[in-house]
Amino acid sequence: MKRVITSVAAIAALLVISTPALAQQNRKTGIVVMSPSSVGVLLSGSDQVAIRPDFSFSKSSTDTTSVATTNSFDSWQVGAGVSALCYMGKPDAFRTYWTPRIGVNHQSANSNGANLYNASGSFGAQYGVGSRFTVFGEVGVNYAWQNAETKSTTSLGATITSTTKARSFGTRSVVGVTFSF
Repeated sequence: MKRVITSVAAIAALLVISTPALAQQNRKTGIVVMSPSSVGVLLSGSDQVAIRPDFSFSKSSTDTTSVATTNSFDSWQVGAGVSALCYMGKPDAFRTYWTPRIGVNHQSANSNGANLYNASGSFGAQYGVGSRFTVFGEVGVNYAWQNAETKSTTSLGATITSTTKARSFGTRSVVGVTFSF
């Protein structure tokens, strides 16, 4: 009986001692869901740097019917980007970081298309709510430039193509969650 009590006490002591080590395990990969509307993957290269590629898409169709005509409008958008999370300080449940990001979106409506490119820099903070779940938020600035091509048909059947270039500068904010595995 004494041997059983000693064995149980030894196993309990090992479990108590090893629990903090399990809590400090650094998860290297995770699925990320961000608002506004994108999903991605978090790939941690070290305790100080992580890469976060992301992807988004949407499609919509509208049909308008009146007495004499039916008009259809189809549009879709697909985007991809990548962020480098540069952590400040030592690994902990609460961490701050800065992140440069580049991205591209392609938008198409009927026969017209546009590419929107962007580059941004943000400051972020994340909090680990357990060993596998993290919430985060970022705020920063964004620079975007766009090249759009519009095609239209004249009443004589000729196709006219016009190109538009646009630039913008503004704020950027993101909130999201990461499920690590």
